[in-house]
Amino acid sequence: MKDQGFLDFARMMKDNYSLVKVDISKNSLSQVVLHEIFHAIAENYVISVIKIDLKGKRFPFGFSNNVLLSMYHVFI
Repeated sequence: MKDQGFLDFARMMKDNYSLVKVDISKNSLSQVVLHEIFHAIAENYVISVIKIDLKGKRFPFGFSNNVLLSMYHVFI
């Protein structure tokens, strides 16, 4: 998927309360997409596991390892 597809996916995650596990670890995500995804999962209390490859990327503003790991089972 390209950035627009992931941005649409992030927007969908804000309102979807049936998805509990997400694995997008094998995808190259831009910083903009990461920002949208992290803010989407912060609003979604159903997702309990999310796998994202962050090698070489920065956490979006307002998030840290400690915050994320206390909220979700995150594989970094």
